[in-house]
Amino acid sequence: MLTVAESAARALHEFLDKKQARPEQAVRLSRTQGQHFAAEIDIEHDDDVIVQHMGRDILTLEPKVADDLEAATVDVVLTPSGPQIALRIPEQREEEETS
Repeated sequence: MLTVAESAARALHEFLDKKQARPEQAVRLSRTQGQHFAAEIDIEHDDDVIVQHMGRDILTLEPKVADDLEAATVDVVLTPSGPQIALRIPEQREEEETS
C-alpha cells in the first residue's frame, strides 16, 4: 500500500479544506505517462483505493495506480519556494543516484 507520511496527510487535508472540497472529493493521483503522475481534486469512484486522515478522505487512486505505487511514499519536501508535497518512487531514486 502507498505510504503517506503524517506531514503529507496533514498538508493534503489542509489543501482540501482550503479549496472547500466536498466530502466525496479527494486528491486523485493518476498516471500521465511512464513514471509521471498528476494530482487533482476529483470525485471518488466506487473501486478507488482511498487514504484517510482524521476521518477525511484525502487521497484517491484507481486500483492499477495504487498497485503501481505500492512501494511509493507521499511526503513533504522542503524546496527553495517552500514545502511541497512529493511522490517518492524507489525506482526513480535509484535511477537518479546512478545518473
